[in-house]
Amino acid sequence: MAVNFSKKEVFFAYKNFYGIFYPNNNQTIVNKIIIVILRNIYPLLRKFFNLKNYIISLFTRSNLSQNFNNNISTKDLSSYHNHLSEKGWCFIENFFDEETHSNLLTTWPSKCFFNLNEKPTKYFSTGFFSKLKTDEKKLRNFPYSKKIYNYIFSEEFKLNVSKLIDSNISSDYLCYTVLSSVSGFKNYLIPHKDGISASEKRFKNFNFIYFAEGNNEIPEFSGATGIFKDNEFQSPIFIPHNMTNSCLVYDSSDNFFHGFKSLKKEGYRKVITFQFFHKENLENKN
Repeated sequence: MAVNFSKKEVFFAYKNFYGIFYPNNNQTIVNKIIIVILRNIYPLLRKFFNLKNYIISLFTRSNLSQNFNNNISTKDLSSYHNHLSEKGWCFIENFFDEETHSNLLTTWPSKCFFNLNEKPTKYFSTGFFSKLKTDEKKLRNFPYSKKIYNYIFSEEFKLNVSKLIDSNISSDYLCYTVLSSVSGFKNYLIPHKDGISASEKRFKNFNFIYFAEGNNEIPEFSGATGIFKDNEFQSPIFIPHNMTNSCLVYDSSDNFFHGFKSLKKEGYRKVITFQFFHKENLENKN
């Protein structure tokens, strides 16, 4: 659960979505009424948008014919262990092998297979959610995406992740969820924490944000999720400079915020996000 929002950024999120139709302030009764109305109709607009996408998807061909048989591999993650341990985050370039990355982009599903999120504070589209290796229905029509998901849930990848987290205990870390997303003009993610307090958990949880593709000329305005000391983008710790086959990993119980600014017209991104939880945390979660 996302927590610790800035009121200023919440206001911006709705203004970013509605544009000129959203008041510049809430200092008058009329403006307050308009704000309440617009905030309440967002769920209806979201349902309409997602219904439109669903209808389009019925007439859109999947990529069943594009089933590549290459062996998937990732970079040896052991060299990033110290940075992750000391800083609470690390950034990995050339994450997948070149052939896997190329095939992933070639077979990436059309935008109509992704649904708009529930709030403008998380204004981008997601799809193909899978938890603990459950087979998300839509993945059956996208064999290469399914192959990528199966690899992320695999024992082979878990062993590589163990080199990144901590070789002494990380064999008890498992991939909990995998989710894909697409972002374009004006999409936005409010700076937030993940709501997992380090004091509440005996073991850490780790989020992986894999950037399959984005506009590397303007990564800050193309959905490059950054980590920050504050919740208003004022004090960046790190903002990815490369959104092509790269991955940001961070400890979700650490004391920093993450999010991305509203995308410019030429901004875009394709992302796969996955989480590794210690099995004790999973037992408490389920």
